[in-house]
Amino acid sequence: MYAGANENKIVVIDITDTLTDHCPIQPDIDEKKIKAAQLLAQNIDLKRVIGKENVERCVVPVTPEDEELREKIIPALCWFTYSRLTRQYSVTFTDGGMDSEGLDMLEIKRQADIANDTAETYLKDVVEELEEQKVEGYSEMDEKMVPKIRTFGGEEWRASN
Repeated sequence: MYAGANENKIVVIDITDTLTDHCPIQPDIDEKKIKAAQLLAQNIDLKRVIGKENVERCVVPVTPEDEELREKIIPALCWFTYSRLTRQYSVTFTDGGMDSEGLDMLEIKRQADIANDTAETYLKDVVEELEEQKVEGYSEMDEKMVPKIRTFGGEEWRASN
């Protein structure tokens, strides 16, 4: 991540250290890739559920409620970032470092899905926090879970045998 504007938009500046606290990842991995994956996780995974305004509250917390929300978001953000790293760079991150040897794409996708499911579990706590704070701008968790089926429009045609 080279642009300062992007750097100012992320929730956790020291994401590598924070990620090592929550996920099985080596601290010597390229920080630019991790920050780019964090920005993706923020802009896609978090915003889909809690909304843009609530993510922005966590980037620059002003009130104690913002800081509390930020602390609850960090585990979910770390696991979403881990999932994005695994999908984007087609590798797994283990205690031994980055490993892509002998893994097929199905195994990589499975590992990313496991990380995504973990993140969604943490995200439920965030939604509960937003409900307690009576904040608007977020969606119900069941409606905005990461979609497993994507429809792009058009009609389905099947050939007859």
